[in-house]
Amino acid sequence: MRVAKMGYSHRVTKKDENGRIIWSWTRVRKVVPEGLAPSLPPPYTGKNTLTKKVTTEREHAEWTARFLAIIDQAAGRSKALNELIGLNSLVANDSEFGGGVLSPETIRQAPAVLGRFFRTLDLPVPVVEAEREPVAFEAMIPKWAKHTNAPKKGRQDMETKCGRFAAYLGHNDMARVTFERGRDYRDEMIDEGELSTASISNHLKALKALFNYAVDDYPDDFSSGNPFARVKFDPGKSDRRPDYHRGTPPHFAPRLCQPRSGHQVVQPTRRVWR
Repeated sequence: MRVAKMGYSHRVTKKDENGRIIWSWTRVRKVVPEGLAPSLPPPYTGKNTLTKKVTTEREHAEWTARFLAIIDQAAGRSKALNELIGLNSLVANDSEFGGGVLSPETIRQAPAVLGRFFRTLDLPVPVVEAEREPVAFEAMIPKWAKHTNAPKKGRQDMETKCGRFAAYLGHNDMARVTFERGRDYRDEMIDEGELSTASISNHLKALKALFNYAVDDYPDDFSSGNPFARVKFDPGKSDRRPDYHRGTPPHFAPRLCQPRSGHQVVQPTRRVWR
């Protein structure tokens, strides 16, 4: 499709009731070739002419070049769309007469036709994010220990607790830990029944302390905050928290009481963890 390479100037005037010119101005005007109006980008879609008020020769040249570029883009989009329609016809023909198997000609044309069509859509170019380095527990613990002046035993205790948690997670990346995983880990320790309520509480406090340090000093890696901030566990309370998801009934353990009569009485005592 051949497009004229020059827009022309059009003087617009307004006259009063006596026929005298009260004001006038010049605009650049470019006629859109037939069939391209629907393919023009907004706000020119559907327009048969492109116009713009100008005051200088330089503005005239700039807007003429801009309108020509818009029309060229529309021409390329229209051509690409027609090619895509033609490709669709080939696919339909292959499906009807070829038993659903695409012909070699369709396969040959498809990549180029689709490529030209997608280029006319002006889609944003995706930005590939750089792969984030994992934030390992064993790398964070020495930094935490130095920051808090933790003794050797405190650092070893933190390593043990974090190692147990990492084994439960199946990975060693602190930045991937969510509140749900922390909550489920608490429930897992409760259901296992291997640790006392005091030990469970110490595990959760240690993890919360390490994540507190990590969130404060490395906020870019922990944009969601401390995943253990909302994981509650209070062995001094007997009521179960509503966010306990295991559905396991409370564990009752017998406790021997010595009444004043001197006889031992077995009373059920609720094992508490909230």
